[in-house]
Amino acid sequence: MMRGLLSETLELAYETNLSTSPPSARAQARLSGQDAHQGRSRDLEPPAPQGPQTPDAGLSRVKRTLRKRERLQHGADFRRARYEGRRLTGRLMLLNVLRAEDLPGRRLGVVTSRQFGGAVARNRARRIVREAWRLIQEQLVTPCDVVVVVRRGMAGCAMQEVQEELLRLVKAAGVLKET
Repeated sequence: MMRGLLSETLELAYETNLSTSPPSARAQARLSGQDAHQGRSRDLEPPAPQGPQTPDAGLSRVKRTLRKRERLQHGADFRRARYEGRRLTGRLMLLNVLRAEDLPGRRLGVVTSRQFGGAVARNRARRIVREAWRLIQEQLVTPCDVVVVVRRGMAGCAMQEVQEELLRLVKAAGVLKET
């Protein structure tokens, strides 16, 4: 008796009544053309502008990336620059600079912590630092490894500010060519 009641209850719990008749024309939710927003006034707001809303802090639109030989790629290279190199602190970034004759050339590594912000903010900060590096790297002595650790103060900074601070820290580290 108990077994029959339990199986009946389970069957009822899994059964659902479905309609076999097609939905009425009135139930169609999607409208196209001018019928889409009949009750909405057409002159409330201008349409949103197309494309990016603000320029990316003065970064050029020409794609100029650092080549593989110009980047620090391995954790060991980052650690070596951190522990054997000179450390300088600025308002926007920390700089670890290593000068050694056995290095292959001028290389850059950028570190952005998750505490800095979301992925978009971190990637933007990396792009700005790489662009600032690209603009000043010809003024640096060869060979050197530079690790830039982005600080929270860089959020929202313009490209010019970042470039000036990077140049000031590199000069203090003694890796700027004598002019």
